[in-house]
Amino acid sequence: MNIKHNDEIKKKAEERFKELLPLVKVIIERDFKPCKLDKHLETILYDLSYKAIEKNWTGWKIIIYGVFYADELARSLAEKYDKGLCHYLDMALKNAWIERYVLALSK
Repeated sequence: MNIKHNDEIKKKAEERFKELLPLVKVIIERDFKPCKLDKHLETILYDLSYKAIEKNWTGWKIIIYGVFYADELARSLAEKYDKGLCHYLDMALKNAWIERYVLALSK
């Protein structure tokens, strides 16, 4: 029974991920892909989609906001400290800025 439940969650998470991806495509293509961080971001988005289904979050906009937050913070820091955007996007993914933002707001 537990395996079926996990399969159902996985199927719903994949559906949500497919809905989510086009909504953040511009940011992925514009910022993450040139830095070769697009696949890493997609993995994070899938994991958060799975968690959203598993925890029964009512909406997934929070995940999109997390991507916007990380992207804007990385842009701001890159401009402020005159370092490359890729440096801060990589930092955002490695230090779980998106996940922390989402989990903090989902409580």
